[in-house]
Amino acid sequence: MGSQGWGDQGPSSQLIDEADPASPAPPPLHDPATPLPPGLPQPAAAAVRLPEIQDFGLERENKGFIDPVKLEDEDGFVLKFAAEKAAGPRGDASFNNAETNFQMGVVYGKDIVNGEDFTANEYLVNTRAGVYITRQSLVVDESDPAGPHRMTEMKYRDMMLSNYRDANNGNARNLRYFGRSKVSNPSGRAAIAGALERAGKDPSQTGKYTISPGGLGWAELNFENPMLEGPTKLAESGHLGGDGDIVHVSRVSIYVSDEDYEGVRYDLMIEMKN
Repeated sequence: MGSQGWGDQGPSSQLIDEADPASPAPPPLHDPATPLPPGLPQPAAAAVRLPEIQDFGLERENKGFIDPVKLEDEDGFVLKFAAEKAAGPRGDASFNNAETNFQMGVVYGKDIVNGEDFTANEYLVNTRAGVYITRQSLVVDESDPAGPHRMTEMKYRDMMLSNYRDANNGNARNLRYFGRSKVSNPSGRAAIAGALERAGKDPSQTGKYTISPGGLGWAELNFENPMLEGPTKLAESGHLGGDGDIVHVSRVSIYVSDEDYEGVRYDLMIEMKN
């Protein structure tokens, strides 16, 4: 994997001046941690460099724009939601126009423990609607006989942010929807089932259900649920939205169907608001 340099800057040089003992000492530099007196322009805060997948030895393959019709059987619930958001109230959300097309990407890497190749993430992005859909993710090997181990040091929430920024010219300020197709994580599935039961619903009954913060099932939905933990921490990080915006989870839609290999399939759409 190639690296991007800063260009040829030529040999470095130093200019050494011997201090004149008779010259007065220069005034001390301003401590940036100390605010300047009122009325003077304050120094700008240093930009925070966000983690990128290449920092962890991972590689991204951009597969370009994908017609959602080809993915409808696999990701129909979350794709339909995203298409409606992209098209707007008066637009065409029928997957027949460019507004509802998605960019697809795949992140690959080598397991930091055993060196084996693995696929860390397969995802879909619609930057018009601010949607990131996880089709598949794997950062922890649960099948290791010696016990579960992380396959990469990169947090999955940082991976999502890096991938979205890559698709949206380095900007994630409009990222507001996190979809998940076919939840397979045991803790996530247990949290979803527990939330539906607490809300008085049959967790195996097909349909669409919505749970909001503070509502019945919200605490159960958040209990040891990595599907919700990552987006929530991203919202808390301040990397979503503009300067001064406070982004939070506003509701979670759960789509239940009987198409899963475990007998019941769960798909999620997590919505954020300022």
